[in-house]
Amino acid sequence: MKRIFLISIICFFSQGLFGQSYNDSSQTEDIMDYESIVRELSKSSGTNRASVYSPDPLAAVRFHVGVGFTNSLSTVEDSERGLSLQAPLKGVAARFGIDLLSTEWRAEAGITTYETYDDKETSSKIDLKEFDLSILGITPVSRLWAYKIGMGLSARYLNVVQAEADLKEIEYTTPALTIQTGVVANVGPKFSISTDLHYRKSLIQETADKSALDFMVRLDGHF
Repeated sequence: MKRIFLISIICFFSQGLFGQSYNDSSQTEDIMDYESIVRELSKSSGTNRASVYSPDPLAAVRFHVGVGFTNSLSTVEDSERGLSLQAPLKGVAARFGIDLLSTEWRAEAGITTYETYDDKETSSKIDLKEFDLSILGITPVSRLWAYKIGMGLSARYLNVVQAEADLKEIEYTTPALTIQTGVVANVGPKFSISTDLHYRKSLIQETADKSALDFMVRLDGHF
């Protein structure tokens, strides 16, 4: 009888001890699982924040608007009409540009309208309008100064009126290659003054508008 009583007491305490150990180990595993879940959620949240606040490459892109005054020396030659002269032309240009994902590269378009030139020797009047597209590379020298070089294409619309010719008026549409260089002076974060030198060469032979050398002074705004 005593043995049965002792065995019962031993079994009771054994169940209590093993049950407590099992509960402790289960709680420990639950805590470890909870901590691992929290770590994974923290990593995921950090990744999402990084993707949300990643810098936008288009945020630094600026637009450019400018106006300039140009002087051009244009070579006009047409042997069939007996026309050969160097026409000094004055004009006004409007320029529009945008950065090409960098402040050192720019795409630019321009429209230039020239005053009518009256040549007394040939009794000719010359009107010229031009539209051009170009790609520019701009290299800063200091905070104030930079220089630029570029290349592009232009469409030139030359109208010639000759009082003594059989066909008094004729218009030439000329595609041309343009090469340009210039110096830029920054007068603030939003404005700059530049001087540009342009050389234009006709891409076709069937035109009187052979070539031109232009000098321009311009004011640009950057936004």
